[in-house]
Amino acid sequence: MLAPPVAAKTEAPAKSRRLIFLFNAATSEITALEQASKRDGWNSGRRVSLKRLHQRDPKLDYLSPEDQKVLNTIKNRYGFDYYDDGYEIDRVRGPLALIGHPGCSTPRRPIARSR
Repeated sequence: MLAPPVAAKTEAPAKSRRLIFLFNAATSEITALEQASKRDGWNSGRRVSLKRLHQRDPKLDYLSPEDQKVLNTIKNRYGFDYYDDGYEIDRVRGPLALIGHPGCSTPRRPIARSR
């Protein structure tokens, strides 16, 4: 007897963008970068507005649960100037949220460019 054909496993489509964080241990500053995939890995990334991240822009459909954990530490800062969006990542809770995050790096040690 012939067996019914086995259904092919459907894999989740690979995301073409990802969020990474650069952590400066000397200042506790965290910078969010959006990377796009290229044929040979990931580009160097561009900065993402903390306001956009805090307000959970619907275009950021690639955010992981680890990203959400870090984004929950963004707070509104009062007394900002004209050129500043008025948001910052909490300097205590932010680094703690980065523990175990796969997309965390230091400015001196960039994230591997592999997929």
